[in-house]
Amino acid sequence: MAMDGEYWNLEDFTYEEFDFCSSTILSIDGAVTATKESDYTGLAVVGYQPAIRKGRVKRPERCVVKYAKAFKLRGDPLRRKVLTILESFPEIRAILVETNQGGDMWLIRSMECLSRSSRYTMMRRKKAVQAVF
Repeated sequence: MAMDGEYWNLEDFTYEEFDFCSSTILSIDGAVTATKESDYTGLAVVGYQPAIRKGRVKRPERCVVKYAKAFKLRGDPLRRKVLTILESFPEIRAILVETNQGGDMWLIRSMECLSRSSRYTMMRRKKAVQAVF
């Protein structure tokens, strides 16, 4: 974490096309409620590309955010949104559900891909990513 308390700086991001991703997940950070005052539920499709060596140059592993959006949805409307995203990104191999606030209320069934849950802490983020990729 940066000294100013922010997780990311503008320098952490680059914008380019990926030629491939070895793995793609749908990450769900669900809100407990969906009222006007509630937090948003975040849905993100993230692709992973392992490190590649081209001659003497090694490009580090990296991720690409293919889709990210916040919604105030719960129940069946949220389920339909998740299914729409899964249809739009058939390369999704896993669903990662954050369980700190409300994720334990999710019941993922009849999905054609692997689903896992994780309680995110700074120490566990790396473990969650390793579990999926």
